[in-house]
Amino acid sequence: NIRVMRKKAERSGVLFRPHFKTHQSALVGEWYREQGVKSITVSSVKMGMYFASHGWEDITIAFPVNTREIDDINDLAGRVKLNLLVLTPEIAEQLSRELVNPVGIWIKVDTGYGRTGIPWGNREAIVDLSRKIEELPGIEFQGLLTHAGHTYHIYDVGERTRIFRGIADGMGQLRDGVLAAGLEQCLISVGDTPGATAAEDFSGVDEVRPGNFVYFDAQQLHLGSCDETEVAAAVACPVVAVHKDRSELILYGGAIHLSAQPEDHPEIEGQRMYGYVVEASPDGWGAVDRYNYVKSVSQEHGVARVDAMFLSKVKPGDLVGVIPVHSCLAVDLLDRGITTGSQFFDLDMV
Repeated sequence: NIRVMRKKAERSGVLFRPHFKTHQSALVGEWYREQGVKSITVSSVKMGMYFASHGWEDITIAFPVNTREIDDINDLAGRVKLNLLVLTPEIAEQLSRELVNPVGIWIKVDTGYGRTGIPWGNREAIVDLSRKIEELPGIEFQGLLTHAGHTYHIYDVGERTRIFRGIADGMGQLRDGVLAAGLEQCLISVGDTPGATAAEDFSGVDEVRPGNFVYFDAQQLHLGSCDETEVAAAVACPVVAVHKDRSELILYGGAIHLSAQPEDHPEIEGQRMYGYVVEASPDGWGAVDRYNYVKSVSQEHGVARVDAMFLSKVKPGDLVGVIPVHSCLAVDLLDRGITTGSQFFDLDMV
């Protein structure tokens, strides 16, 4: 998965700055490094510190600046080339006053997701903020950054491609406005796995920041961002009870392991699911049968509905795999991983 995305970025002549919040692992980070990746994205100061301690020197925190962390930001900025996100001139001014080490600044732009950022229709605010950042000492304007999170709800691959191209074109027009205001540089940074997997051409932007693609998950499988052979992570869950009378397994794999985020079951109308249950072995896991799934979770419990064949193969104490709905959340909840080569690796950044 890393190699495929890296090659796509390379063909388009753009910087590949993958988001490391999905895997949160120094080991997986090394797999990226082997593919020539030198610049990364993280979602928190803590995560930035973790990867800085493992030799990463060019880090963007793709989350609006939390000024209560200014001391840690100063520490991190003294160790790496650090980029931060701002939305207002007030935060830019505070950073200029309080930062000890220089940092790069991106303006967060909302291109349709509706979560946060300056709406891209508000060109005047974007141009004014870029000019303000350029004038302030101690911070350096980098450009405009967006995350098209609304693509996570679009199942048509062609439509996701059109959204990617539309964002590239629209952000390019915003760049033109910033440069016309007298700035010498305005880079464009985009990042979302559904858009990045759908689009074959990244031209029009300067860097791409997808993250989930490294593992994929049940949600991306439903979207068509990947096929089953590209799903690269499953949660190993102990079976603690077998209820043959209702074709269910009870797993030690609940909301605190898989997350409480459900997904509509694609085959069963009105049913929510929390992951697909698959056979597990030291070499990996078996094929996905969409009728073998986790139907509900509480804190530690996962209730899985499985067919008679699957039910006949397991007993309490066995391990099964669960392809989670969202691998980023599952990784964040768990403490360690194991490769198919039986190498354990840390997932806890504390």
